[in-house]
Amino acid sequence: HHWPREWLHGPESVDLDGYKFGCVVQGTVEFVDETFCAIVRLDDGNVGMLHQSEVSDDCFHDITKFLAVGDRIKAMYVDHNEVDGRCSRLLLSTKALEVAPGDLLRCPQLVYEKAEETAKSYCQSVDAAAVRRKLRRFLRRKK
Repeated sequence: HHWPREWLHGPESVDLDGYKFGCVVQGTVEFVDETFCAIVRLDDGNVGMLHQSEVSDDCFHDITKFLAVGDRIKAMYVDHNEVDGRCSRLLLSTKALEVAPGDLLRCPQLVYEKAEETAKSYCQSVDAAAVRRKLRRFLRRKK
């Protein structure tokens, strides 16, 4: 794949003010790779990556069946990548917004409508550090 540098690594630096684990963000899908991720331009201009493993808790094989360039989505901020000690890209999750596995695949609009409520509930039931460690381990294996 020939992805623009900003999609792979994000801009030189992202200001993390206003971002905390569990906050719900909105944006527009700019790129989708069927086996890896979607790149989302957030409404504040930052770049987010929605890895395939963070789309849904239900099994699927092709992310392009559920997300397309131009789609407006909501997602939960879970972490960020760092390059040379600076935040370079936000890591997002939509599966954290599902009440039941597969909700996003069946009815994304309902998931987005209840996103803030579900994110709040999710954050009360999980350890943020453990979620981040799991995601970082998974992404290191995929390199």
